[in-house]
Amino acid sequence: MPNSFKDQFHIYWSNKQHNKQKGSGVALICSQKWNKHYQGHKIHSSYLLSVYFLFRNVIFCIWIIYVAPQNITILHDTLEKLKKEMCDKAMRKKSKNVVHILLGDFNMISNGYIDRTPPLHIFRPKFFNDLEVLGLIDSYRKLNKEALGNTYHKESVSTRIDQIWVSEIYSNNLLNFSITPSTFITQSDHDIITITMDTSDLIRNNRKNTIYNKLPTGNAHTKVMYDCDNIDTETWEKFRLNIRNQLNSLDQDVPEDRENFADYSQEDIDKYWDKLNRIITYAANKELPRKVFRFHNSFKRYNKKKLRPERHTNKLLKLLHNYYHGNQQMIASEDAKSRWTRKIVKYNQDYVTSTDDSNKCNISTQDIFSKNWFDTLKSKVNYRLIIDYKKFKATEAKSIKDRLDRRVEIT
Repeated sequence: MPNSFKDQFHIYWSNKQHNKQKGSGVALICSQKWNKHYQGHKIHSSYLLSVYFLFRNVIFCIWIIYVAPQNITILHDTLEKLKKEMCDKAMRKKSKNVVHILLGDFNMISNGYIDRTPPLHIFRPKFFNDLEVLGLIDSYRKLNKEALGNTYHKESVSTRIDQIWVSEIYSNNLLNFSITPSTFITQSDHDIITITMDTSDLIRNNRKNTIYNKLPTGNAHTKVMYDCDNIDTETWEKFRLNIRNQLNSLDQDVPEDRENFADYSQEDIDKYWDKLNRIITYAANKELPRKVFRFHNSFKRYNKKKLRPERHTNKLLKLLHNYYHGNQQMIASEDAKSRWTRKIVKYNQDYVTSTDDSNKCNISTQDIFSKNWFDTLKSKVNYRLIIDYKKFKATEAKSIKDRLDRRVEIT
């Protein structure tokens, strides 16, 4: 690696094949920003390497593979290693969210009609079926359906043997798949493939896609911290009694009957929760030792994304996750249906300036929350993600151009 890049990246290598004179093996080049979260790596063979990155809420397991034509055991070994890792209880203790990403040169294709030019009938290798059974999905096909996207070119034949497979339960976080010709970059007959994945809801405190905002001038901004580690039993008892006295003075019109809990609207529940929150805050401020930090008006805080379509897309993603992996009872009530119907009507106004985008992203409210409705919603959300990403890149490019123009401007 050139010296100019050593401060920015770190490389993890596999072993060299002993009986091969030319260079062999696989590697992962990692940015120093991600390398801070490095947990370890395993060299399974010369052509299979796995590297692990632990964040606060998620573990990323990156697998790099090269299916060498002369190595007939690499496919079986990869499947066995993946199965073992996915059942590893020690890894699950570190985080409930484990994202597996398998990428490299597979030296084979899944479909001879859409992964090869000219097309040729072939039987689908069992290896790809086994990957799907393990819960992985082809990221290119997830985003591009049946569109051609060949990555390897030799003589008059082009194939898509370079692939990236990701955990299917996190595939809705995929934003983009790009294929870059490498003829004038590395002089390779393999193109460069890249995926873009939204990790904002996976990596806790990931603020890369948020925007710095100055706090309003002229106002006092404070943060309260309670010294919970040094509170004795008597203080906790005073805190408890304070809360009890406040609860006793409340009106009794609160949701207590769990059997009829569904009769209460979300508005009622939010109102009672606000009351409880105020009671706890008042008792804590009065009975518990605390420190109040005051920030200067120039203090910067992170704000949520300002673009309304992006905020709406994130809410739709959470709705999909709740339906497929969460508590479906939360969206089963008529109150939830009417609330989301109003939201959908509002969200459909996000792309009205573009007729084509509006048609692709427009979400119907007919048969809302049915299975077919959620299946359709997935494709609509994918369109929204693609559009949001393109707008983000366009804005980023314009910002860079403006900065360059200002720098070279002749006064």
